[in-house]
Amino acid sequence: MREKRSIRQVLAGILLIHTSLWVLCYRFGWVTAVENGGMEDAQVLAVSLSLVLFLLAAVSSNSSERLFYASLVLLCLSMILRELDMEDYGLHPVITGLTSGPGRNSLLGFLWACFLLLFLKDPQASRRVLSQWAKSFEGRLMILAGLFFL
Repeated sequence: MREKRSIRQVLAGILLIHTSLWVLCYRFGWVTAVENGGMEDAQVLAVSLSLVLFLLAAVSSNSSERLFYASLVLLCLSMILRELDMEDYGLHPVITGLTSGPGRNSLLGFLWACFLLLFLKDPQASRRVLSQWAKSFEGRLMILAGLFFL
């Protein structure tokens, strides 16, 4: 129990420092909250790191957990594509078309529909993994983050 409390204290401290730094940046007039600004870049960096970690977890887990971690990878990819303006990077027009605007929406809709079909293939195992995750400390943090996002 003591270990979980110290992890919570460390996470709370990181959150406090992180929030204080962004408030200071904003108060001193450093442009951070504009489109393609520092805050958006930091968000993309954090979500990209999450994507890599979830991808590693998906590769090293069993089949029922793999689908759960793959859904988190897809969630991170969705967030990254929503944050980045892919038109600004000079990529091939096909890639730009698939990662921005209606093409991005179609691509993500297709990927999420594929995920839903895989989920419906074995819903009992997926529900079991999801309920275990929702009861964990990490799961509760992500649910809380999702509520803040909404």
